[in-house]
Order: sequence, then C-alpha cells, then structure tokens
Amino acid sequence: RPTMDPRAPMEEEAKEGGRFPSSNSSISDQKSEVASRTLPEQNSRMRLSIEMGRGRRALIAKNKIARRDVRYTMIKNGDLRLLRWARCSLCRKWRRLAHLAPLESFEASWTCQGNRYQDLKMQRCEMDEEPLHSNEQLVPKTNLEELKALENKRFYDELHQFLVERGKPMRKNPVVGGRKLDLHRLFKEVIYVGGYREANRIDGTWMRIFRGLENNSKRVTNASTRLKTAYKNLLSEYEEAFFGSQS
Repeated sequence: RPTMDPRAPMEEEAKEGGRFPSSNSSISDQKSEVASRTLPEQNSRMRLSIEMGRGRRALIAKNKIARRDVRYTMIKNGDLRLLRWARCSLCRKWRRLAHLAPLESFEASWTCQGNRYQDLKMQRCEMDEEPLHSNEQLVPKTNLEELKALENKRFYDELHQFLVERGKPMRKNPVVGGRKLDLHRLFKEVIYVGGYREANRIDGTWMRIFRGLENNSKRVTNASTRLKTAYKNLLSEYEEAFFGSQS
C-alpha cells in the first residue's frame, strides 16, 4: 500500500497560496522575491520618516515669529552692527531688543512682556513705540543676509583670536545632528536666557535651546550634554570676558 507524505498537502496549499516559492526555484530567485516584497515596505517607511521630519520642521517654522514682524537697523557710517527689533503680537508696536537677542527663536506670540534686558517700562504694551535715532536707518532686505554673514564672520574671528590668546585654539567647529553647530547663534541663545550659569541652573534650558537650532533632530539623544560641553569649552570664558565675571 503506497504511503503518503503528510507534508505534501501543506506544501501544495502553500504553493497555491503564494506563501513561499516552489521547491524547484533557485535560491537567488527566492532572495529576489523576498527583496521585491520588502523593498516597497522599506521605501514606504523611509518616505513616511521624511514626511514626518518635514512636518516637524514646518510646525517649528509655523510657530516662529514672522519675517514681517522682525526688522533690523544700523547706525549710519557706523561699524555695521545690526540692531534688532520685533513687533508685539498684541499691540503691534515695534520694540527695540538687546543686541544679542536671538530673533530666530522668537515665537509668533512674542509680546512686549518678553522684551528682556531692556528698560522695564518698555515691557508694557501701553508704552509708545520708540522712534529711530537721528543717525539710525532701516536695513534693506536686499542687504540683510550679506550683513548677517559679515556679523557672523566677525564673531567667529573674535572668538578664534580669543581662544588662541588663551592657549585653547579651536581645532574644528563642533558638529551636532549632522550639522555644524552655529556658535554665534548658540552664544546669543544662552546669553538671552541669562548666561552659562543661568542655563545650568534652570532644568531643561539646554534642550529648549537645542529645539530652536537647525541641528534639532530626534536622533540626537544627548543634545543637552553636547551643547553644554561645546559652550563650556569654547564660549564660557568668552562670555565672562565679554560681560564680566558677574554676568
């Protein structure tokens, strides 16, 4: 009496259902079939990840202060230093800001009350808008990016010279999240929260600063430590020299 292999019906059903290739197909064909099934899934996950990243960046950009609510001025025949202004989202009056105010991180809901390091009376919407000085002029948008680049270069030149004089030359610019860390921007962000000591005193400050930078990425799990280390090694002494030890 002939015997029947009990696995035979299962194999036939699997072949008909397409759960795995037939036994007479080559190993390379099987690999190709598996790859053809997994590649679209991988591409789909990659596209989803990219779209989520774009969505996060778009949300961050949406919450930032609009360009129309930011302006820059400079002193005529001066040293090309940019002076910063922001417009209150409530009273719509222009307010002069501190020289190192990080406008790039201001939120769309910025108000007069957030005008730090200025005369306290200018933190109230009831106060009149401050006029430009007689020797002050608005910076045309066509020249703004060039002047920002010059300001950034001047900061880096001064920082490099300072570190060399201290015997601690900067070998290379730190990289965080796959991007060079903008030390000028980091300096402004930390100064605006009160300086290095204040940033260390208030929990979560370094992470909040990181979220506003171009380096922001969920892949960077030790962002606070890396920002704090970069600032301590390259900018903390510069801050003390810039503002004094009691800044």
